Amino acid sequence: MRPLAYADLDHLAELYAVPSVVRYLNSQGPSLEWTRRELAGFERHWATYGFGQSALIERATGQFIGRVGLQVRDPWDDIELLYVIARDRQRRGYASEAAAAWIAWAREQGLASRLVVVIHPRHEAALRTARALGFQPDLSYPTAWAGDRIAHRLAPVAETAGC
Repeated sequence: MRPLAYADLDHLAELYAVPSVVRYLNSQGPSLEWTRRELAGFERHWATYGFGQSALIERATGQFIGRVGLQVRDPWDDIELLYVIARDRQRRGYASEAAAAWIAWAREQGLASRLVVVIHPRHEAALRTARALGFQPDLSYPTAWAGDRIAHRLAPVAETAGC
């Protein structure tokens, strides 16, 4: 993983060109202009917070296969974990592995209690990944920006006696 940058525009546009990949991402389907604005926002986020969306690069091939990372969500001050993986690379554990790395980083930084994922209730693959990572539905979460999606909050890690 590395910070997602404007140089990734063509890769991200190609990723977003697959309807099954973006079905739950944007109701209109991302346009090239939307993708440009999104990338600019991702770069600003990295500059402001020191973390953000990362380009996911497959080790074996060096290919861009998606994006994953953390995004501060104002005004709730939560941090959303986001992941989008290329169709031909789904179900290989890439989202889980990269998201787990971001969760570990958030724990090291003392940010884990702020982590959420916001997922459309019919997006079964994303829901399975979120549950496997330790997220649980939070039906009390404000949905002003979530729309028809449901927020899931990262469950606290149990304290281990004697450590």
